[in-house]
Amino acid sequence: MVRLAQGAPSQCNMQATRVYLYQGRHQIDQILALQGGARGFSQSISNLAIVTSDTRAWRGSNQRNQIYVDGALFLMHSCWPRRHFGSWLAHSILRSMVELNGKFVT
Repeated sequence: MVRLAQGAPSQCNMQATRVYLYQGRHQIDQILALQGGARGFSQSISNLAIVTSDTRAWRGSNQRNQIYVDGALFLMHSCWPRRHFGSWLAHSILRSMVELNGKFVT
């Protein structure tokens, strides 16, 4: 799925999106506890992918929103392969905001 999603467009072809895959129950529980939006179904999650974007790819305040645009395009493209792989693949997009070094990060 990630390989297919890498075909998503990005500004200046920066490809600053990163994906982290977690499959261990303990790690998934810790991460979802930070996120908080999956409490009703968190035990049924066996694979957790976190999509991030590297802020070092952009310079200046005029590009401050590009991280969200590129990340969203990548995430959207990562959902499309569901049709390719069949109905056994389910996904849910959860947004999170966590505090990092005294600042809130989404």
